Amino acid sequence: MKLHIFNPEHDLALAANLKQFTAPHAGRQLRSDLAFIPALWAEEGDLVLVDDIDFAKNRARHFGAELNSKVEFITKSQLKHLLKTEFLDSVHPWGWNLSLKGELERLGMPEIMLPTDAVLNKVREVSSRQWAALHLQRGVEYVTEKARVKELILQHGKAVVKAPWSSSGRGVKYVSAEDFRTAGDYPTFERWVANMIYHQGGVTVEPLYNKVRDFAMEFEMMLPAAKKPEYTEGYEGFLHLDEMGGTVEEAFLRYILRDHDSKKLEEQKRLSLTAADFLNAKYGPDTVTLDIRDSYRNMVQQIEPHRHLVDNAMEAMRRTGVEPVARAIRGGTDGAQLTFRGLLCPNIGTGGYSCHGPYEHITAEHLETSANIVLNIIDENLK
Repeated sequence: MKLHIFNPEHDLALAANLKQFTAPHAGRQLRSDLAFIPALWAEEGDLVLVDDIDFAKNRARHFGAELNSKVEFITKSQLKHLLKTEFLDSVHPWGWNLSLKGELERLGMPEIMLPTDAVLNKVREVSSRQWAALHLQRGVEYVTEKARVKELILQHGKAVVKAPWSSSGRGVKYVSAEDFRTAGDYPTFERWVANMIYHQGGVTVEPLYNKVRDFAMEFEMMLPAAKKPEYTEGYEGFLHLDEMGGTVEEAFLRYILRDHDSKKLEEQKRLSLTAADFLNAKYGPDTVTLDIRDSYRNMVQQIEPHRHLVDNAMEAMRRTGVEPVARAIRGGTDGAQLTFRGLLCPNIGTGGYSCHGPYEHITAEHLETSANIVLNIIDENLK
């Protein structure tokens, strides 16, 4: 039995490096609202620490009813009582820090279940932007002197200056050489740099690029998560991010929008347009452009007046020894394209497995059965 903890204030706690640390209200609210999230990857029978069990269950049900039966949500007071009589296999937080360790110690977590202070110091070290600048990034410099920060900004023209640890948004500054406009100084920014160097040891400085992939991800985040294919089924519509790519200067996202209801499909298009309009208002005209093209539509309105085609196909399957089962096809088909071009093509199974995947295949027996079904359809229509 594992204990999962979502603590998104982790970076702030790393910066403070205190056993008793109180995150800002926004950080505490985020942790409370999204405490249920580990249920998405937790295993059967695991525990997930939350503030309010009913609230967590209500949030989790939007991601599938099975989540609430798969894991057990538990509050701090319940965990404190549980630790008096039972042992956990392991603890899995979003991130380890000194504050979380102190919090669990106060709840009675055995020392053997917690990382040592030496391990936490190493976690803090490799989580810092200083470590990343030294080992992972090119063109990024970790600076411990205010004068060197100014020198690098003047050299780059535009730069991003970051505190070693931050998740609040206040630890990142976008600065240009033009900002040093008053006698070569920028007092507000320089006080911030001095404060970061004093409290966290230094800052990182890197050139500012036009990272348009950030806009692409912001667009994706604005679309409703509950409409992703993995959270829908049957006749429910979805927005599927099928392909993405790009460079520093441009990025693209290619989506498949599907819904059996044409009005709901138009609503999906409207949501996409609204997201694009919002980002263009926020960042400037043509930051995001949309190209919406109709491809596959629900053929039911075309087929219904000619229902005998479906009936003939079902009868042909029965004559072949196959009992027909009618199910929604959640993807597009060539039959849909042909149907709207005047050649009515209700879909029948091919007998294949794992379609569109690396293991797509069909057995010789099923191929023969499919061929016989087609022959029987021809026979039915010749009567």
